[in-house]
Amino acid sequence: MYQHRTNIAIILCLFSSLTFIPMACSSGVRESPSSSEDKRQSTPQELPKMLERPNLKGFEQPKFQIGDEMIAYQMNWRRPQSGELLQKLEGAVKLLSDDKDLAFFEKENLLKTVLERENAGSWIQLPNSPLFIKYDTSFNEIRIINEEREAQADFTKVLGEDAIKKQAELYLKQLAENQVIDYQLYETAAMQLGYAMVGSGSFSQKVQPAQITSFRITYRPRLNGVELANAGIRMGINLAGVLTSLRVGGVSPEGEWKNGSLQSNIPNSRRKIAVTTNDLMSKFYNEKLQDGEVQVSYSKVMYAMPEGKSEAIVEPLLVISYSDLRTVDNHPVVSRRKTLAYSLTNPEAQPLDFDKPRVQHEGTEPLRKN
Repeated sequence: MYQHRTNIAIILCLFSSLTFIPMACSSGVRESPSSSEDKRQSTPQELPKMLERPNLKGFEQPKFQIGDEMIAYQMNWRRPQSGELLQKLEGAVKLLSDDKDLAFFEKENLLKTVLERENAGSWIQLPNSPLFIKYDTSFNEIRIINEEREAQADFTKVLGEDAIKKQAELYLKQLAENQVIDYQLYETAAMQLGYAMVGSGSFSQKVQPAQITSFRITYRPRLNGVELANAGIRMGINLAGVLTSLRVGGVSPEGEWKNGSLQSNIPNSRRKIAVTTNDLMSKFYNEKLQDGEVQVSYSKVMYAMPEGKSEAIVEPLLVISYSDLRTVDNHPVVSRRKTLAYSLTNPEAQPLDFDKPRVQHEGTEPLRKN
């Protein structure tokens, strides 16, 4: 019988906060001058690093200028048919298990158990295995953790950033070969590098330098150069380049692929930009600074599903993640993270509020329930 070597709660916390709307990313939006400049606060934390993929050298973001066209798509949180979903799960498990375990899983029909309705949304540990698996029907996401691999951290063999990036690209192609993903959706995806780290301290408050224990590679699909907020892949890769955890899935854009581009299948899919991102940022600041200071974590043009919708027609929006800063009894108070999204095609439209209906937790991301 496989014995636990680590606290699984710690491992799950590494994944539980991600909903593929990035927790931090570079703005891509130049802030316009304001008379209330002194009230703006920048995020003090170091942002995750965006990596250049080998096949995307020289990639440039769209300029989002007035008169430019953007494309809207029908999107949905769709649970695949049982056979297709099982095939995706089997393909993902192959990257995190050995052949002996795979044969045992198939013989006992264990992966089907994970996908049963009563188990949806719950972590299931496969018998005699270090694998923990969860299928989230709300987000159409498969999540897998190999606890044994997560616990291994050989600090004598640490791959460099280029080697880790190369390894992640190999895993991405294997996911496509195993029919877990459609590679066309990820061929131009954004790639982001993060880390899992540990540090140490003492009662004398002397903190030792943090030690990287594993890498976190995130892929977010791009449609016409615009990132898709609610879909992607998160890979946990240990210091030796071995895949330790995987999270894959999310919203599905509809259309037909032609010459490497997804053609929208809705009428009037082409929309013209009527307001610049700079003007929208000024509008945001002018509204929010009336009530006090505001701290922006990121602002970026993205495809983002409206809150509480299982399907919708989605066009690129300026997504702004921020916190309110207030002073109460002479003490600074920072609100939890909030998210608004502004239309680039209709200057008069009210922003979408990703915290309505109000979330039921104090996290950094809105909780989606269909």
